[in-house]
Amino acid sequence: MAAKKTSFWNPLNETSRVSLIAPGFRTMPGQLGPAKGFLKGWGLNVDYPKDTFGSHFMMAHSDKMRFKNLKKALLSPSSDGVWCIRGGYGSMRLLPYLDQVKRPKQQKLFIGLSDITSLLLYLKQKWGWTVLHGPTLDRLGSGRVESRELDLLYDIVFGMKTQVEFKGLKAFNSLGKKKSIIKAPITGGNLITLQASIGTPYEIETRGHFLFIEDIGERAYRVDRVLEHLRQAGKLKGIKGLLVGQFTHGNEPGNKRSLVPKAIQEFAQTVDFPVVGGIECGHGYIQRPLPLGPKAQLSLGAKPFLICDTGCAV
Repeated sequence: MAAKKTSFWNPLNETSRVSLIAPGFRTMPGQLGPAKGFLKGWGLNVDYPKDTFGSHFMMAHSDKMRFKNLKKALLSPSSDGVWCIRGGYGSMRLLPYLDQVKRPKQQKLFIGLSDITSLLLYLKQKWGWTVLHGPTLDRLGSGRVESRELDLLYDIVFGMKTQVEFKGLKAFNSLGKKKSIIKAPITGGNLITLQASIGTPYEIETRGHFLFIEDIGERAYRVDRVLEHLRQAGKLKGIKGLLVGQFTHGNEPGNKRSLVPKAIQEFAQTVDFPVVGGIECGHGYIQRPLPLGPKAQLSLGAKPFLICDTGCAV
């Protein structure tokens, strides 16, 4: 897949309109109103199609209807950003439809995570967009989000901050502890979704990138299996480093703790690139936005930290 020339999104302002989409699962009862209210509380206008949700037994609507709303959100001249209401399976089913859409001249802000990884990678690799792996609106509207996370998110989408920093990271191998500075863009997202791209026309491109991974509900042996698959598929060849985000709800049966960190620690000893963890991005309590596509700098040593450009055109 040939990458397009990288483009950047314009910061929002208090007259901006944001399109809400549900490319995967539907929201739970009572979540939609607070999700829309969250953006309105920031002074933003909301574009929400009445046919966002249908009667499909598994996803928010049929593929046809979910794609219709996705296409409209991406191409609408009156919309300044696209924000996913929820993740959940379904996004990868829309990728073949996107192949029929001409890349717009102007990029928009695009935010989502989890299964939305499929769309993030498509926009990054096919259209050259810089995107944000960040919290979905159902969670932001819940009211159970720390102010420091909301403040950072606000500053990023409104262009008040053009970089995001991740400090206090943990090195999983000796290469992560060796003092050095590495510069590269970031790609990645939800680990299982990344694996599902392999062998498709939308396969993740990792060479020359930092690879970021996170997931929910995956036990240690399953995480190790996917990492080994990525290695055998050649997806770890030529990467600049592995950035480990949040792995939640993966406790072992009958055990109150997860062995995922131990599995990653063991895996890290077998690779020839630095592996660092502690990225507060994924399905955890704090979900900081992680830009995919813009340049990033990883400083290694006793206290590793990561600095990423947000992709905002300011």
